[in-house]
Amino acid sequence: MPQSSADRLLSRITALHKSLQLDEGGQLSAMERDLMLGYLRELYEIYAETTPAPPPAFSRSTPSLSPVAPTPPPAPPVTPPPPVTPPPAPVAPPPPTPAAPPAPEPAPPVAPPAPEPAPFVAPPPPPPPPMPTYTAPPAPEPEHSTASREINALFLDEGSASPFGRQALPDLTRGLTINNRVLFARDLFNQDTDLLNTTLRTLNSSGSFAAARPVLESLARRFDWVDESKRETAGEFIELVRRRYA
Repeated sequence: MPQSSADRLLSRITALHKSLQLDEGGQLSAMERDLMLGYLRELYEIYAETTPAPPPAFSRSTPSLSPVAPTPPPAPPVTPPPPVTPPPAPVAPPPPTPAAPPAPEPAPPVAPPAPEPAPFVAPPPPPPPPMPTYTAPPAPEPEHSTASREINALFLDEGSASPFGRQALPDLTRGLTINNRVLFARDLFNQDTDLLNTTLRTLNSSGSFAAARPVLESLARRFDWVDESKRETAGEFIELVRRRYA
């Protein structure tokens, strides 16, 4: 093989490879690529035209050069351990004698059937509470006094102003509105609501307007219903009692 030609090609290939600087991101032109391929092709043809030398002939009498493995030393004798005698198996205790079954319990005595309960009888309702009674005030003053004439004027029946006439009022305790209760308690009973309620129940059960009038006259004297500021309210209250017995 022409060694000088191969060396010259290798020098050119090395110089061209260094000038390309491919590791630094350089771009390879077509001319540089063709030049490198031409150098490589020439180098390939030089080696392809060289005839290889025949392999050397080996003689059968040539001793083998492989080293002989040394003989390993004999292993030391192993003394077996003495046999281990297992401990004797524990003797199982005899099974316990089964206990005698308990005697059956005696059957409980059968109780006689319970008597049927007596039918429930509802207790009688309690008697209604007694109606509060109103103690009549002392007898009114004589007719010739000025106060009696003014009180009598409160009971003058001037007739009903309603075009439908005087309508009966079945129950005084239920016929009064809340406004009437507040007005009567304030003007006629000195803010005593309990006395108003007691008076309404008494007047409601008087039986007639003539029987209820003494109660009204006593209240008129006690709370001064003839006063100018109370006279109109007193007339409305007396009219309600008159409607109760219309």
